[in-house]
Amino acid sequence: MTQQEDRVKLINDFKELEMSIINMLNQYSLKSAPLVDKRWMDIAKTQIQQRFMAAVCAMDKPNGE
Repeated sequence: MTQQEDRVKLINDFKELEMSIINMLNQYSLKSAPLVDKRWMDIAKTQIQQRFMAAVCAMDKPNGE
């Protein structure tokens, strides 16, 4: 496997993990709707997405290109 293929696989793994976490939060929100503060849940999901985006950008453009 080339270095580019390794990078693409790693990026895809990160995106899959991100979706898994977001899906878990969505499922919890649906099951526990009265106990969940929607505003904070939205903030949590947004920040998770931002962190994963930062990690993917770091791997996709390692030299800031």
